[in-house]
Amino acid sequence: MRTGTATVNNTQLYYEEAGAGPAVVLIHGFTLDTRMWDDQFLPLADHHRVVRYDLRGFGKSAVPTGERYAHVADLRALLDHLGIEQAALVGLSKGGGVALDFAQAHPARVPGVALVDTILGGHAWSEVGRSRDDAVWEAARAGGIAAAKASWLAHPLF
Repeated sequence: MRTGTATVNNTQLYYEEAGAGPAVVLIHGFTLDTRMWDDQFLPLADHHRVVRYDLRGFGKSAVPTGERYAHVADLRALLDHLGIEQAALVGLSKGGGVALDFAQAHPARVPGVALVDTILGGHAWSEVGRSRDDAVWEAARAGGIAAAKASWLAHPLF
């Protein structure tokens, strides 16, 4: 296994890679990081070049600075940094949303996707759903990361 930090798009993205063969990229869900793929990472590396990385603001990747960014652009820059022209994408929740958006933006680079509990861009959430999610963001603004985590874990989703 190899680890590294890619300096791309004015940020630093932490990644791990293992194996050889067709590339597979594992993209974690919201509030998670590369560790969520521990059970799949090395077994997949038996037959594939597997990459898992922390989205901007998660795990060991840099925290956003306030400038606008896009996870899709970060993924493209990471793949370019690693010299990967095509990769199957596997994503959970928010990571699935990133995978789906990337596949739509760059279809020639994605031979396949596997999506689990994926959020869909453009989906209109109910007022109740939006207000529950807004409470998490408000907690973050008022009380920082610890308050946001507590609010998120108290979310009815869980």
